[in-house]
This record gives sequence, C-alpha cells and structure tokens, in this order.
Amino acid sequence: MTDTEADGGVPESAPYTPSTPSSYCAIVGPSGAGKTNLILSFVRACTLPPTDPFQIRLRHIARTEILFRRAAAFTPHAVPPAATDDVLPHEFEVDVSTEDAGISKAIRRLAEWKPGWFGGFGRSPLTSTALFRVIDGPGGDLFPSSEAPLRDASARARLVREIETAQSLVLCINATNPQSENVRTELPLILSELSGRGGSLRFARVLLLLTQIDRAAERFLDAVRRRGIDLNGSATCATRYLCKHPQATTQNICDLIDPVSLAHDILGDSVLHNLWSMTAEGSKLGIGLCSAWGFDRKTGAPFANTYSAISNWLPFGVRETLYFLLNDGEPCDRCIGPIRQFVKDRRRTLPIPSQFEIHLEEIHL
Repeated sequence: MTDTEADGGVPESAPYTPSTPSSYCAIVGPSGAGKTNLILSFVRACTLPPTDPFQIRLRHIARTEILFRRAAAFTPHAVPPAATDDVLPHEFEVDVSTEDAGISKAIRRLAEWKPGWFGGFGRSPLTSTALFRVIDGPGGDLFPSSEAPLRDASARARLVREIETAQSLVLCINATNPQSENVRTELPLILSELSGRGGSLRFARVLLLLTQIDRAAERFLDAVRRRGIDLNGSATCATRYLCKHPQATTQNICDLIDPVSLAHDILGDSVLHNLWSMTAEGSKLGIGLCSAWGFDRKTGAPFANTYSAISNWLPFGVRETLYFLLNDGEPCDRCIGPIRQFVKDRRRTLPIPSQFEIHLEEIHL
C-alpha cells in the first residue's frame, strides 16, 4: 500500500479519473488556510446534539475509515496533520433534515388558532441524503508563494480538472493570515480557469470561508483589554464594555462579527466583487466565519488554548458550512448562523452592509 492509499487518497498507480457524486465539494485556498482541519472537523460537528433547526448525520463509506480515525485523534495538542501534498478525495454520506419553511409557518398559525384536532398533528421534517465528496489539495498548486511554491504545471492542471467537476466551491482564507496580496493576484486566474461559457462559474454554490476566526477574535479581545479604556477619549462604547466585563468571551465576539464586513476589510472590494460577478445567476454565494477548533462549550474560550476535555469541543460554523453546501431549498438571501447567503441576481454588486456602532450602555443587559 502506498502512502497515498494509507491517507485515503487515490493510489499512485491508478489512472486519474475525476468523479461526480451527487454532492461534490472542492475546498481550495492558500497554504495554511486550514482546509484539512476543516474536513477533519466535519466528523465532530455532525456528532454533536444540534442547537440549530436542522439535523445532520454523517456516515463513512468504503475507504474513508482512515479519515474517521484521523478525525477521532484530532486534538489541539496532538501533532498537527501534515500539509496535503497530493489531490486527496474524501467521501462520506450525509443526511440533512430540516422543516419546510412554508409548512412550519402554517403550523405556527394553527398553533395560535388551536383547533381541536391540532394536538395530534406532528411536523414532518424534510430529509435529503447525498454522497458528499470533498477534494483537498496542496495550497501552493493554486496559490503559489515563496512558502508554498507550485510543484509543477501538471499538478495544478490535475487539481483544476478535479475541481471543474464539483457542484460547490469553498474558498478558505485564514482570518489571521489572509495572504491578501497573493489572493488578489491568483484568485482571478483560478476563477477564469473554472468559468464556463459566458464567463460564469459552473458551481451551484460558492462559499468564501474565513477560517481560524477564534484566533482573530481572541487577538482583538486581548488587545482591547491590554490597552484598557484610557484611550485618550477614543474608546468606543463597545471597547469600554469589553474592558469592564471580563465575562464577555471570544465566542461572544464571533457571534457578533458580520462576515461580509470582515471579508471586505481583509480582502478588499476587488475579491468580493469578482466572486459576486462570476457567480452564475440563480446560484448561491456565501460568505461566512469558521473555526475547526471552535470553543470550549463551557467557557466560550478558544478550545485550541485549553486543556479541557475533548467532550467540550464545539466547532464554530462547521455544521452551517455543511448545511449551506447540501441544502437546495430556500433560494433567498438569508443568514445561516455565521454564514451570509446571497442568491445571485441582477444586482450589480454584492450588498455589503454599512457598519455602525451599538451603544451598549443603552441596552439593558
């Protein structure tokens, strides 16, 4: 058995043939963006009791036992997984159950009316099952840099051919080290290679995912508290609140971050506009926040910094990522946890919300 086979990938001697299962997702991004960590966190995120209105169930299939075992051994203080050095597919089956929005609305109205027969009426969730295939590859093949150079042109061509057959594209960007100049240089080239006739991307869903958001929020919170509230009159209501309330956690910060505004600050207008303009009309563009390690469910602190029991590990934005990629319903602009979903239409630009300050002392907590 070759090393590639042991990792659950394609044997080196096997002919290369891209496949197209019912839900095929390609995950791309610069080296160090956390693509492999995201894939390993899928297993954990799908085995937790839900705190959202949908159920996700994940099952391995042939040749993915290695992935599940790697995920079980995935802890913050273990040796980090090796950087991906080949095109590695991971396949598993996923069930997604959610209540139909129209049915739920009708049931709520019936509950207010309370007819005599309503007591025996139950809600029937909608369930869909998909063979989910995730492709992971070296970041340097698509986003070459001095730290992660391109191996050779054939490696890049192989990865592009595999991505072209996917139904969904996830672009991972490390929120603490976005490599913005590299992304602004290489992303237009990648999107052009992946576009079809008319210049639009072939994907039904495109997701820009800002990873390691727990570390970004932690740095912000630490910086605010180190400086204190004596900022020569420049302290905002929010910074004063965070200084005076040590019970505010990093998870609280992440819950309040607008992903579109943060992506705009990190990557600039050109990247977001390019993604919006190249998304095909009727397809979905998502911009979201994610942390594979997430938080300690008891303290709200970044789990990667704790020595808490593994049972307290709560990934952030991972379940919502799977739901965005697998759910075909509700074709409208909406929020899915820390993911903002937009349906491409004839709007000329991506609707970026204006930022404003919340005066916390006016809110009765």
